[in-house]
Amino acid sequence: MINPNRENCSTPILYFRLIHINETLTSINVSATQIPAFNFCESIIKGIVYYYINAYPLLENYIFATYVNSSNPVDASIYGLLFDWNSNFISNTYLSAASVNKKGIVQPPGKIYFSKKSGNVGFLYVDIMKNTESVIWNYFTNPLTMSNINSGIIMYKDSLNTLTSGFLNAEGNYCLVIARFSSKKQEPLRVETILIPTQSNRTLSSNLIYSRKLKSFSNIITLNCNIDYKGSGNVCQFYFSGGITHESLEIRNLTNVETKPANYVNNSNDIKIYPLLFGGYLLTARNRNRKLIYGYILNSTEDFQDYWPLPQPFFLNSEGSSYILPDKKIIGAAQINATNWFLNTTELPKIPIANDKGYYNPQLNLTLPVINGTIPIRTSQILVQYKDPVQLSSGNVSVFIHSNSISTDPIYLRQVYSGQSGHCILSENRKTITIKIFTSTFNQPLTDYFVIIDDNFVKINKNGEAVKGIEANVWIFKTEQTVPNIFVESSVALFRLTAAGSILYESLNATEKIEFVNELGNELATILPVTPSRLVPRYQYQRDPTTEEIQVILPLEIISSTNISEMNVMNIIEDLNSFIIHRDMGPLAYMKYTYLIDSNYGLVKPENFWDKYLFIIILFIVGILLFTLLCFIEQRRNPKAETSSVFKFSMGFVSYLLFVIFTLRYSKAVAGLYETSLTIVILSTSLKETVSLFLIIREIISSEKFRGWLKKHFSITMLFMLLSAVDVYSLMILTSKIGSYPSLSAPFAKRTRTWIFWVGLFALIKKEIPQFIIVLIYQQRTLKLDLVPFLTLLITSIVLAFNIVWRLNQLFNFLFQSTPRTRRASNIHKSGNTGNTGYETDREDNNADLGNNGLSVPSSEVIFESDEFDEFDDESSPAEKGEKEKDKNKVGSSSESDEEKSFIEEEIEKIAAAAAAAAAKASWNKPDI
Repeated sequence: MINPNRENCSTPILYFRLIHINETLTSINVSATQIPAFNFCESIIKGIVYYYINAYPLLENYIFATYVNSSNPVDASIYGLLFDWNSNFISNTYLSAASVNKKGIVQPPGKIYFSKKSGNVGFLYVDIMKNTESVIWNYFTNPLTMSNINSGIIMYKDSLNTLTSGFLNAEGNYCLVIARFSSKKQEPLRVETILIPTQSNRTLSSNLIYSRKLKSFSNIITLNCNIDYKGSGNVCQFYFSGGITHESLEIRNLTNVETKPANYVNNSNDIKIYPLLFGGYLLTARNRNRKLIYGYILNSTEDFQDYWPLPQPFFLNSEGSSYILPDKKIIGAAQINATNWFLNTTELPKIPIANDKGYYNPQLNLTLPVINGTIPIRTSQILVQYKDPVQLSSGNVSVFIHSNSISTDPIYLRQVYSGQSGHCILSENRKTITIKIFTSTFNQPLTDYFVIIDDNFVKINKNGEAVKGIEANVWIFKTEQTVPNIFVESSVALFRLTAAGSILYESLNATEKIEFVNELGNELATILPVTPSRLVPRYQYQRDPTTEEIQVILPLEIISSTNISEMNVMNIIEDLNSFIIHRDMGPLAYMKYTYLIDSNYGLVKPENFWDKYLFIIILFIVGILLFTLLCFIEQRRNPKAETSSVFKFSMGFVSYLLFVIFTLRYSKAVAGLYETSLTIVILSTSLKETVSLFLIIREIISSEKFRGWLKKHFSITMLFMLLSAVDVYSLMILTSKIGSYPSLSAPFAKRTRTWIFWVGLFALIKKEIPQFIIVLIYQQRTLKLDLVPFLTLLITSIVLAFNIVWRLNQLFNFLFQSTPRTRRASNIHKSGNTGNTGYETDREDNNADLGNNGLSVPSSEVIFESDEFDEFDDESSPAEKGEKEKDKNKVGSSSESDEEKSFIEEEIEKIAAAAAAAAAKASWNKPDI
């Protein structure tokens, strides 16, 4: 990365070579004009070579490089430059003030400590102020969302030899270890720890873990602290220099301190220690000019075992290093020139760990299944047994499908949750943990899986120290063969998006919606896994009417397969439902589209509507038929009863109740229906109630007979007046004469009947027909049938059909049993007959109650009720006017007594009236002689 040619080292270009696990290389050249030129050159301070640019792989696909923005000690600061593997610049962030030594020379950037396991945790920047030996630290979030959450400074009075080491402990917090030592001032070695929480709302804690005088050594060469590979707690390792000798010091579990000679290390002030996953340590030591590096393999007790398998020493022309790969290999990388590197790859020896059972963790005693064992498909639990009693903690246990590519890629994740999630059960002796396995986890036969147990999944019950976990690709096992699957027909299932996902989906245009559901279906197929052609999204959707927020329900068709070795439709539905309800504990949470699926809804296969509700629907229809039969029987028993009004009101009442339930509970499923339905309900209810109140008040004011009746039947009148909000024909029940009850024989005027007729017709047009259309739209645009919407559509259809037939019958009777007023009046005028042959006959005809045939129809006299016929009498004499007045009174008395006539009498009068009308018509058409 650094140009070794010091005469031409200021070209602002960063050269990187990515070494992949399969040992292939990727070249990255970044133009870094933000970095001042002096950073690109080597610096020699007190004979030691330093570099001002340091690079860290804080995140996958990104590189974070630290540098100094100025060589002026007054304003020198440390910055962090973030860019991706495609050489794209992301950010340039201030980290801290730069360290300046007592001579005013700006020092290189400090150290960055970060987690190699969790990219969600931030990083810790630590630097030592060389002029005071004070330690400053800053905790930052993930570089993509860069912000300084916490910071601090540890002030020291004396200038001492100070070293730091930081690591993310098993509990997920940063532990910063500071060691201070000076033989000249006879100061003891003081080691203190500062616990820096990764959650900003927690307070810091510090402890002094070691204090002792070490007179025979003059300097601390290196300090390395980390989680103890022996299974629990933490460990710190020191290397001291005493002239030509070296000695190591190990502090384990805060109290167990051990020192031993390290004479195998050449004279070096640049020593680093790397714990090896598979046991032991790798110690590297550089000479003062950093051109030569030596490697030593230490066993689990830190005793020298062998030299590393790379050349000893390994020559570095410039900045270079060694990297330990997960497959137990080590790569020595050396920069030859500005564009070329030299790589030397070899395998490290495996160091046995005492009391280890193959999990690289001595605390683990047994697992079921065992390493390289087998397990039945869809197993519901696995077991982990520890040597000492433990308690569950916050670390995760994860299950993956084994893959030759990046094994922890989210697409291979099956499930993940913490020890305290409630899915882990601790045995009575607190040594064995039963881990629950979801239905969808082990769903593939003859497939390799592995389990990762994070550090701090459990803690030692006695002292509360976090226990080390199991790394990837260690606990591996395979599922057994399964019996052939039973063929199941294709089926459609429903799932729901979250509120955020629903807002996003509805904001898309038609093409984007299709792309959305297609990509979502592909992700689900990848996760299962099945071929994408077996999961076919449908491009219809509805809103869920049961949620307060808008949430969209989408259908997914699962296609059957004749291949008995593939999962059948039922297994796919069960597995998808398991993945969805455990969305936050599985791969769905990490995919682009599937994380928008609502885990509370799951994957629902709609029940067969007719199987579930057929009996209820039959009962509903039978109830309507029985009620119709009762109305017919009553009409035959009492021909004067207006059973049609009772039937219409009863059906309207049921229709109203169902439509209100439909509006409040179901109409939100289709955009716009809820508002429309609610408006119709409110307006029609208000109109009918207002008209009803108006008609009752008018009857009270204008009719003494009604007032007398009302006094006797006030309660039932108020009841049906309130029910008129449902259907205005509730008032007609008061005059229906059902059962010949006086309370249902109200003396309503014909004008009141006319109002009810027209308001009912208006309600038919403005409510019943729109209601029918709304429910029909709902049925067409929703994804499944529900009982209430279906019954609403059924009863609305019945009410609408009855209204149409009933009102056509009214119109038919009106047209064929009534004579227009103008013709009747002219007939009276032209005949010169002051008697009642024409007019009175018409009046009698009008007053005939057509309700006797089962239909309550107002007479033509009432519908056209006015005094317009008086204009034809302007030329009459006073005597004639007196006669007409008598005729009118006569007609009035006839009208009032009309409702008291029997069915036979009314029929006779109707026939006579028709005959008289025919005679009058013949007289009208006879020519004058």
